[in-house]
Amino acid sequence: MEATAETTNLSSRWAAEDAGLTLANQEFEQLRSQHREWFNRFEDLNSLDRVTRPELAELASCAPRGFARGLMYSLLAMRVAIDNAQMHRKT
Repeated sequence: MEATAETTNLSSRWAAEDAGLTLANQEFEQLRSQHREWFNRFEDLNSLDRVTRPELAELASCAPRGFARGLMYSLLAMRVAIDNAQMHRKT
C-alpha cells in the first residue's frame, strides 16, 4: 500500500512529537537529579488547586534552568486559562 502525503505528514508529526517528549523527559530528569532542592519545592507546589500565583511566580523566578522556567510559566499560563474559563462560565 502506498503512503499518502497526509499519512507521511502525520508520521513526521508523530516522530517530532516523540522526539520532543523524549527531550522533555530528559530535561525533567536532569532537573530532578541536579537541582533537588528546587525540584522538591516544585513538587510540593505542583497542585494547581492549592498553590497561589505568587508562589508559582516566585518559584519561576528562582528556576535554575530555562526548562524549569518554561515549566513554571506554562503552569502560570494554565492557571490564567482556567481562571478565564471559569469567569466566562459564570457570565
